[in-house]
This record gives sequence, C-alpha cells and structure tokens, in this order.
Amino acid sequence: MVWHDAVIKAGKSIGLEVVKPKVMRTGQWFTMGVLRTLDKEPWMKTDEEGRIQLSETVQIAQKAVEVVKKASGKKSEWKRKD
Repeated sequence: MVWHDAVIKAGKSIGLEVVKPKVMRTGQWFTMGVLRTLDKEPWMKTDEEGRIQLSETVQIAQKAVEVVKKASGKKSEWKRKD
C-alpha cells in the first residue's frame, strides 16, 4: 500500500471521499489526496453571501485530520512506488 492508497482507504472508512490528485510529483511537499464533494463545490462551506460557515467547515477539516491520523497509523504498510 502506498501513502495515497492509505489516505483514500481511511477517507472511505471515515465518510470522506478522497481521490488521488491529478498531478503527482515527488519532492519536499506533495498532495496526499483531494477531498471530493458531491456538489463539486469547495470543501469549505459558505452561505449565499460567500461567507465561510465556520462550524460546518471545521467539521469537515476535523474529519480530514482523522483521515490523515488513520492513514499514518498504517505507516508500516507503506511502500514506495518507483
């Protein structure tokens, strides 16, 4: 299992749809996964005036943190793809 696969699997178990990023590169920083929403809107929830709805957005962010924690718990299973 590679890092992206672990994040996608953890997301499914927590109730967030996480997909691989369109572009994957190695380096100091990388995108582990992208949150996919049903309505194709940004994951940060806003009201009709464009203001961020803090409580809803924080709930989603907390789930995303749980995804990373769960995926990182399987660290011993990660393999590098060359």
